[in-house]
Amino acid sequence: LIIKDDGAGVDIDKLLFKALKKGLIVEEESKEMSENEKLQLIFKDYLSTKDTANQISGRGVGMSALKQSCEELGGSIELQNSPSHGLQYHFKIPLVKLLDGYDSTKFLDELIALLEA
Repeated sequence: LIIKDDGAGVDIDKLLFKALKKGLIVEEESKEMSENEKLQLIFKDYLSTKDTANQISGRGVGMSALKQSCEELGGSIELQNSPSHGLQYHFKIPLVKLLDGYDSTKFLDELIALLEA
């Protein structure tokens, strides 16, 4: 499943700044990180690039919850960031998990929340 957000993409510098500010990583570590590793910070708990939170977004729980739900189904998420053009989410989930009666409700709820944000 591929979902493309046609917004501004992820501001990697802002994401890195927020992670450093919250103490989720240290500056020395940040200097060694690849662009993809920096982008993966988006999945850290309580990390958001938003300056203010509302009921839908900005609390830093949605992306980590979505990743956890996807992994519980045996899947994975890959991100493709295009600053000024958007972000693509590549969800890889075993189809048998979705069709064989596994509880995919949690994942689908998290995915819908992402789409609504």
